[in-house]
Amino acid sequence: MANLFISYSRKDSAFADRLYQRLQQAGHTVWMDRKSLAGGQEWVKELEKNIPEADAVILLWSQQAASSDWVRREIEFADSQKKPIIPVTIDGTLPTDNIILQGKQVIRAQGRFNEAVLEINAALRIYIEVVVGSPPPPYNPSGWRQVLSGLPVWSEVLIGLMALVLAFLALFPQESRDDLLHRLGLLGSSATPTVQIAVNPTLTPTTPPTTATETASPTPVSATTSVTDTPTATTPVAMPPSDSPVTFEAINAWWQANGYGTLTINATLQDLAVRRERQLRSRPLTQLGNIELDDQGQTIEQSARVNGYTGAVMIAAYAAPRTPTLADITDQIAVKIDAASRANYPEAGFSAYTNTVTGYTYVVLILGAGGG
Repeated sequence: MANLFISYSRKDSAFADRLYQRLQQAGHTVWMDRKSLAGGQEWVKELEKNIPEADAVILLWSQQAASSDWVRREIEFADSQKKPIIPVTIDGTLPTDNIILQGKQVIRAQGRFNEAVLEINAALRIYIEVVVGSPPPPYNPSGWRQVLSGLPVWSEVLIGLMALVLAFLALFPQESRDDLLHRLGLLGSSATPTVQIAVNPTLTPTTPPTTATETASPTPVSATTSVTDTPTATTPVAMPPSDSPVTFEAINAWWQANGYGTLTINATLQDLAVRRERQLRSRPLTQLGNIELDDQGQTIEQSARVNGYTGAVMIAAYAAPRTPTLADITDQIAVKIDAASRANYPEAGFSAYTNTVTGYTYVVLILGAGGG
């Protein structure tokens, strides 16, 4: 868990208090002036002490914060300490005039507090597990010289050529690199460096989807969506463990065991899920931003309408350097759709991808109420 510093305007204390409690409940250590300052302590000295000790700064942005000199000073001091700043707008105001915050993905909390908390925790996982995580061992050039000194000359030449090839391939997007290597016969099912597990985006709602994998090695994340073995309504379905690997079958079993019916793949939602997941993995790890928005900043509702899906939709997204569990997705469903309404969402789209190089797993589940 993370050490956090909350920067806010005193006029936004009610929201700050609420967020403070939720972050503490999530296991984070949170510093906030009114909660953490003891009598007689000097405010400025405590700020100068606690911001450098924080893993990240949660900035609550609003019209009041925009006009607060203290908030501005805290932003500037955090930036000087090279601390990650996660801006959260609580009234829809965006920090467009603050040069430090320009270009940062802003989490929107107005009218969606629970969703914002999920997004804050997702952003913190990125910063803490990737940016702040354990530093790599120090570089030891003598170690490499010792290794290379024992190799024949042609091996050193080959290593140099391989380095040039890798540098050249790095100029291309990942999908283009994979396609090029496949065409050259250098990347096959037994040697792929990444694992893509995505459902065929052209499936129709009545066609049982198939598994599309690109590796022979096992992976805990699967997007197999075949419903040929789905139990009938009269067959009792066991509740899958909450720490089960995320698969469409596991989600469907959870859905059925709770009495919500049976999920079926919808072609439009499936296409959206695959596109959203691919956009996620194409983003730099430190700039994932709001993982529920596409690269144009559209919500899933907006994307669904553009693609002709008229029913209500919900997205549950995951991006982190660890294997996701069923609870990582079902917890989001529980927050976004009340139990009485879940049976009204019989359609779905699902896509997942694990990059074995970075260790990151990306999961996108879209639920729909019908209409496209």
